[in-house]
Amino acid sequence: MNIKGDDSMKLGLKDRFSIVKGLLYLILGICCVYLIVTGRYLNYIAPRYELLLGISSVALILGGLATVIWAPSRYYKHNWRSIVPIIIPVVLLIVPPVLVPTTSVQGAARINDDTNNFDFTNDAIGEVITVNSESKEPGISKDKKEIVLNSDNFYQTIVKVGSNVDQYKDYTVYMTGYVNRDDNTLKSNEFTISRMAMSCCIADVAPIGMTAYKPDGDSLANEQWVSIEGKVSTRDFHGRQQPYVEITKIKSAEPILGYVYP
Repeated sequence: MNIKGDDSMKLGLKDRFSIVKGLLYLILGICCVYLIVTGRYLNYIAPRYELLLGISSVALILGGLATVIWAPSRYYKHNWRSIVPIIIPVVLLIVPPVLVPTTSVQGAARINDDTNNFDFTNDAIGEVITVNSESKEPGISKDKKEIVLNSDNFYQTIVKVGSNVDQYKDYTVYMTGYVNRDDNTLKSNEFTISRMAMSCCIADVAPIGMTAYKPDGDSLANEQWVSIEGKVSTRDFHGRQQPYVEITKIKSAEPILGYVYP
């Protein structure tokens, strides 16, 4: 039995732990690049962090290659459990449906964004129109006394209206969102017209919207997407005035996939 020969063979091999660790870093970096190229990173982080994600991707790829290339040519005793924190994000990003979200994922690339029809003057379907540039930031026209919400101004405009509710009373509001009844303070025929908002990353995703009332509002299915026209009213909510939309017209809308941001 040639023990010395076996030892010499081992010394001629790369450290397996270093190679595995380097490959995992490399795969994770490639996954991040894929998310950036396809735009699917928007499922996980806000757009303003795209550059940071890109820098991290390059660092992971270079670090992984360096770890493999310069792996020591001998075996060391390692704790293999230490690579679990690298394996977890790799698995989450590679295994469907996390990397390839279904259409129900709110953060997928936006479709039908700002193209829902707010023209309630004709038939129930009408021609699909694009919200014009006048409805961009901040989404409020004082001349027309109108508030038109879209993905670009949804978060900021709702915060602005909520902070100055008396100023916008009786304004006509147009918005598209899904019926949300998670608020346990809602009364009969009340619901919130919501979109999912992301401040930083997927960990802080939460719905934001405006409370609305419709005489037969309870007949609407929860999470049903609707476009509405209504009047901004106010009501007392724990000692302060809260904006409140009295719906005058409503119809079904196509879901808008994508988060709204501060």
